[in-house]
Amino acid sequence: MDKSCLNEENAVFDCFTADMAFALGTFFYKYAKAHQIDLCADIYANGRTLFHFSTDHCTADKDNWLRRKRNTVLHFAHSTQFMYTKCKGDENLLASKYGCSLHDMTLTPGAFPILVKKVGCIGAVAVSGLKPEEDHQLILKGLETLLGGND
Repeated sequence: MDKSCLNEENAVFDCFTADMAFALGTFFYKYAKAHQIDLCADIYANGRTLFHFSTDHCTADKDNWLRRKRNTVLHFAHSTQFMYTKCKGDENLLASKYGCSLHDMTLTPGAFPILVKKVGCIGAVAVSGLKPEEDHQLILKGLETLLGGND
């Protein structure tokens, strides 16, 4: 699968298991170690955290970014990149148009819905540590790998 074609319409799973979350989380962990970057990742599905890690030098604010990114995805069932584009980067629209708290949500790219066929959005994958667009691209690369694309 060409990652340039991966989007919310075709990043859909038949099912999503804890083993799949572990495989995806391990992909992020290995990527962070191989590239010597500080990265945090969170994979949340069916009302629970299935995978979470922070490299040694990540600060607590990264976990807060993960939480806010995840909340945006769970609320809208779209990636934060999608919402960023939809709102033209105006984070104040989260409050004024949608009635959401900026304390709890963000438009910052770096979270993506976990979508299951015939079910819809069951969770979110979030990463923080790179530039926002790079966080988003890393998620796409991980999902591509998990969905059977290139390693």
